Amino acid sequence: SQVPNDQARFPNFTLQENQGKQLFLAPPVFDPNGNRIAGGAGCAGCHAPPEFDIDPNTRNNGEVAKIGGGTDFTNTRTPSLRDMADENGSVNGGMMHNASKNSLLAVVNHYNQIQIVAGNNLIDPRLTPNGNPQNLNLSEPEKQQLVAFMRTLTGSDVYSNPKWSNPFDSDGNLTVILPNITAIDPVSDQLPSQIELAQNYPNPFNPTTTIRYAIPESAPVKLTVFDVRGKIVAELVNAFQNAGEYETVFDADFLASGIYFYRIQAGSSVSTVKKMMLVK
Repeated sequence: SQVPNDQARFPNFTLQENQGKQLFLAPPVFDPNGNRIAGGAGCAGCHAPPEFDIDPNTRNNGEVAKIGGGTDFTNTRTPSLRDMADENGSVNGGMMHNASKNSLLAVVNHYNQIQIVAGNNLIDPRLTPNGNPQNLNLSEPEKQQLVAFMRTLTGSDVYSNPKWSNPFDSDGNLTVILPNITAIDPVSDQLPSQIELAQNYPNPFNPTTTIRYAIPESAPVKLTVFDVRGKIVAELVNAFQNAGEYETVFDADFLASGIYFYRIQAGSSVSTVKKMMLVK
């Protein structure tokens, strides 16, 4: 492998494709009204890599069909997102189970702001954060980044695009990109001006790693770890803390190898989501 994990920059991807990959993999952080305030688009919550096949427990995705004067809320699940587009980036037929979308951008727009038809009680709960329809608030550049990444998933592209060519150079050498985190700075006595969450160290790790954070004022603090599906797997901090810098050690001995995410909430403030990799 040229990179240590899926979250690392792929050297054979364009900047736009790498940005789209990050958006696809990272789970979103929502406010109480279902509006994304941080994180990614969370596509991997239902279409997890490396096969990008559909979670068998998914429910309705907000797309409905009219049949015989009635409304059908049943989704026919797409086995995989691979081969959605050909090597030219053109979609292979209509998107969604009822072929209602004719482009990858149309699919992104659908999930960007979920619309729930009256009577649809089968909507997947992952699309209704805090009981509200999902609103990812994707910018136009973010939408194009997602589209660019999804075009790389086509099976045809693997055979025709030079980016998938032999990664070894003429001398048989392979360039490997590794995380550049080497150490954690000492804890500072200076109070932060805003909530801060540092990258864990070491990363990748097995089975323990240190997470440092800072809060600008006294508040109830929660530091949680969750998996690629958005499920909370550990709560590292749940206490009232004074303003200042803190660090905690996360022991992931009970978890399987893989990608995990963590974030901190202090009062009404929520940090950006950070990624870490457990390798056993």
